Amino acid sequence: MSVSKQAYLYLKAVLIAPNAKTKAVTVRDVDGTSWRIKPDEIVCVEARKQRTVLHCEKTDVTVHGCMGNVLEQLGLDMMYVHRSFAISPRHVASLEKRDLVMDNGLVIEIPTKRLSQVKKELFG
Repeated sequence: MSVSKQAYLYLKAVLIAPNAKTKAVTVRDVDGTSWRIKPDEIVCVEARKQRTVLHCEKTDVTVHGCMGNVLEQLGLDMMYVHRSFAISPRHVASLEKRDLVMDNGLVIEIPTKRLSQVKKELFG
């Protein structure tokens, strides 16, 4: 069954938005700027050495600390798809071969060993 992107976004807004977390968290990026981010706006989290990048719907925020600690401190319920990436399943647009396409356009390559596990967790 194929669904147009417009239909997908409409259904997502109607079905998921009312259930989404609305309480914003405050994070400070590596430049010292404070950001108020709603957890449901975080598409995925990426580890980059001793820093963590929060890929949000509209922007990316880089914070100090390892990914595991950042996820725990923010109370985010994310799914690990790669050693360096944890995603929010609600923001997955499609899975094309081994590439996970997020709704903000970010493409994450899934390791071959994790592919079947990721498919099972995302699609049942």
